[in-house]
Amino acid sequence: MRLGEAWRALAGDAGASGWRTVHLVQLGEVAILAGRQKPDDLEALLIGFRHARLPLPSRLPAGRGFSVEATRHPSHPNLLLLALTRKQGARTDLFEAMAQDLIAVLADALDEDEQTVVNVLLARIRAWQDFMSYPRAGILSEDEEIGLHGELVVLEQLLAALPDAAAVVDMWQGPLRGLHDFMLPLGAMEAKATTSATGFRATIGSLEQLDVSIRSPIYLAAARLAASSAGLTLPQRVAQLRALLTMRGSEAVQAFSARLLRAGYIDAFADQYARRLIVSDLRWIDVRADFPLLTSASVPSGVVSARYVIDLDMHPLPTTSLATILEAAGLK
Repeated sequence: MRLGEAWRALAGDAGASGWRTVHLVQLGEVAILAGRQKPDDLEALLIGFRHARLPLPSRLPAGRGFSVEATRHPSHPNLLLLALTRKQGARTDLFEAMAQDLIAVLADALDEDEQTVVNVLLARIRAWQDFMSYPRAGILSEDEEIGLHGELVVLEQLLAALPDAAAVVDMWQGPLRGLHDFMLPLGAMEAKATTSATGFRATIGSLEQLDVSIRSPIYLAAARLAASSAGLTLPQRVAQLRALLTMRGSEAVQAFSARLLRAGYIDAFADQYARRLIVSDLRWIDVRADFPLLTSASVPSGVVSARYVIDLDMHPLPTTSLATILEAAGLK
């Protein structure tokens, strides 16, 4: 029985209280159940462990969209259940997408011991809580879609140049709302993307983002994208990177998927992204003293924050190569 079918079969019986559940699948030692919590009749995913320890209630993930609790059920006396329940008013399609994603995470961790599975699962739940904490429609805007294409292009370039895939994915800090899109051992990199054929307007999110007095050196990876039937959709670009990472270790794949989620990309809605884009140009720009930028030191006294736009085609900006960047960062 599929998850949606199970929830529909358990619906109703409004006068009851407590849990109604149905067993969905057994993944090694881990049991997956669909449930509804009465009397509110809200959908739930219950994950049962025999031997693993769950955190104290105060240490379980918490946030909007769904609740998380550890519970027992008389029908499964030998299982400690981690129950994720949709909150009243939260979107059912997003909750089901999350539940399906967590089941896939558990299937990927089939060969791990139970406690490791718990840790992997909780990390993914926290990523979903982070995603749910921002108002989203579940689909990236056009600008967000193009921006994610740009970050993935840079990630692909770094993976091609460096042997440690897990370390490369860890450098990708944009989805974690870090100051920079990519944090290098020495320095940082911002990924900028445009589909404009003329002009390259790059939005700089703060006075600190290009401030070399905070972190140095700083580089811009400027990717110009163009619509083409030969290009990749966002899901295809994601799938291409997943395939590459899978060949280089499951740890990198899990970290990559978690960052995609934090960036607002959900696999369940992949069919919503039909735009095909190719990389028509990729420049590596060195942010130096003569670079057109704003910092706390350069704006008038009293200006404490700013968001501004630079046209990267307006000036003959100093370019470099990825190999030079990686050497300066101590990675070559």
